[in-house]
Amino acid sequence: MENVSIVNHEDYAGETEKIVNFTCVVKSSKNSCCLNDGNPCCTALSTEFMHELRTTMSSLPAYEKDLILLGKLSSGINMKETTASSKRKRQTQRKHQRTCYCVEGTRICRETFKFLHCISQDKLTALLKHYKEHGLTPRHKKSGGRQKTNARFLTFEDVSRVVTFIVNFSEVHALVLPGRVPGFKRFDIKLLPSMYTKASIWRLYQSAMNAEGYRAVKVHSFRNLWRSLVPYIVMTKPMTDLCWTCQKNNSRIYRSMNIPEAEKSAELLKQQDHLVKVTLERTLYQDMVKKASNTFKDSGIKLGKNAPMSRDIKMHYSFDYGQQVHCPIINGLHRLISLNFLVAGHTKFAPDWCFGLVKQKYRRTMVSSLDNFVDVVNSSTIVGTNIAQKVGTSSGDVIVPYYDWNKFLSLYFRTVPGIKKFQHFRFDAAHPGEVFRKEYADSIEENFQLLRDVNNLPQASKPGTIPPPGLSYERKLYLFDKIREFCSIETRDITCPAPGPAPAIVNDPAVVNDFVARKPAKRPGTQLDQGNLVPKRGRGGRGRGRRGRGGAPT
Repeated sequence: MENVSIVNHEDYAGETEKIVNFTCVVKSSKNSCCLNDGNPCCTALSTEFMHELRTTMSSLPAYEKDLILLGKLSSGINMKETTASSKRKRQTQRKHQRTCYCVEGTRICRETFKFLHCISQDKLTALLKHYKEHGLTPRHKKSGGRQKTNARFLTFEDVSRVVTFIVNFSEVHALVLPGRVPGFKRFDIKLLPSMYTKASIWRLYQSAMNAEGYRAVKVHSFRNLWRSLVPYIVMTKPMTDLCWTCQKNNSRIYRSMNIPEAEKSAELLKQQDHLVKVTLERTLYQDMVKKASNTFKDSGIKLGKNAPMSRDIKMHYSFDYGQQVHCPIINGLHRLISLNFLVAGHTKFAPDWCFGLVKQKYRRTMVSSLDNFVDVVNSSTIVGTNIAQKVGTSSGDVIVPYYDWNKFLSLYFRTVPGIKKFQHFRFDAAHPGEVFRKEYADSIEENFQLLRDVNNLPQASKPGTIPPPGLSYERKLYLFDKIREFCSIETRDITCPAPGPAPAIVNDPAVVNDFVARKPAKRPGTQLDQGNLVPKRGRGGRGRGRRGRGGAPT
């Protein structure tokens, strides 16, 4: 392949200007040299020659450049023990070397030599020192990596033995699961059991190398080589949110190392079938989100309150949790509603991203009141994606009331048997009171009548509200004694106020007598104290050790 030189005209003009303005001034006398018949030596050289030489020297690698300079210095340096002055009859002992600088047969001064070869005075001094000590030999840097003579230098054979040991160890102990492993982005992951660590595997490697008489690398180098050369071999990480079905299947696969291949293949196929179903459910969810996004863009809908059945469209809503999800089909508020759930353990979707942003902000913020947490949620995103919605205030005011839907709906509807095994539910206004359910997206749909009496439909009204019970006196006392000191000063009286005097348990003597009459004769635990029931101290109450220490069971 031929070398192609690309000339930048701006660089060429700048270099030419630098050559024209150059003058070989001796720094000691601040005068120009007179080697060219009383004129500076640089005037004996053409601009084109100087430009070509500087360009060539600048393009050479440092190693080749040093060899060329050492060769030129060797032709002009004088290192004899005595001087060779023609004006003296008796020569003296030489203290310093004398160097004559030449280029293309023309003698030049030191400043012009450095300018033509693009070197500094320190570089020239280092080359002269090297030549006096080592002669015309290549110059090696003292820094720039480990030398081959260093005992700590790893050879290719050392690295190969490390990689071979890790790969062979993974062939015996590692697993290749179908599908992408949770927690890893790569698909070619090989999982080693969590009972092993890199340090324990290194100890096995060290014993093997010592037995064979080879050099064993240190544990730090072992880890670095593993991380850079075989990153697809990893340790199994504990996954607290891993699907329970995946956990059971993986455990069976782990225990199937020494079983026949047919049984091992059956376990792998079982896990693969589960992952296929999970992928199908995820694809269905993504298609719903995509269609809803296109509907939102095409119809020009704006978020806000809209009248029931005011638009002939389908819309998708993603939710992570909710107090209650009811389907107002019977009352004519919707024509069709489908309720879909992702497979448990594989439920990571868009709302989890928003919760993750809240967690990042929460870690860096002091939160000691409800208002502080509201500020965390609202400031967790720059564009305002997360907006906190309070259901109540710190003073006990209710913003979103809790309705007793269980009591209200149990009068009209029946519970769905085995509801947890179904992922998809559909409600249709043409079939009031019926629910159509499927276990998976490709399963056969079956219907179930929810109404206890098809002629007794629920009224379009709300059930009674459930008032918040508030904190007990013991909880208030705990917050005041244990938690108050960790709150900020301005929120202590809001989150952990003084609980006040202890409430009397019983003040009515009639109630006390009735309690004593109904109390077991030999069951300790309470005693009467001036008309109040207080806990009995001492060895009464809950017994210790064997059964029966606290009294006979009744």
